[in-house]
Amino acid sequence: MSTVSGPSRIFSSRIFTSRIFTRATVELPDGGRVEYARSGAVNGAHVVFVHGWPDSWKSFQPVMDSLPDEFSATSVSLAGFGGSDAIASPARPSDLARSVIALCDALDIE
Repeated sequence: MSTVSGPSRIFSSRIFTSRIFTRATVELPDGGRVEYARSGAVNGAHVVFVHGWPDSWKSFQPVMDSLPDEFSATSVSLAGFGGSDAIASPARPSDLARSVIALCDALDIE
């Protein structure tokens, strides 16, 4: 079972000001925590952004800010980046994919 912690911070983007971003963490079934940010419509079409190596959810903040209002967006910090816990080395792409799927499951993103 995954546990979602409440928003750790709600903020407006410093560069882009049209959206409010909610940053929070979710505890995955394996006990690791994953940081993510959400913005946009609660019931809108959902987009999930996954950053490249190395980066964090913040790389998609400008993109999330420019989405139409009817979209909901979630950007994740992969394990070991941003505010997410590291996982055992070496991390395989399949391990990272499982953590994104677990995050989506915890947030009821289909």
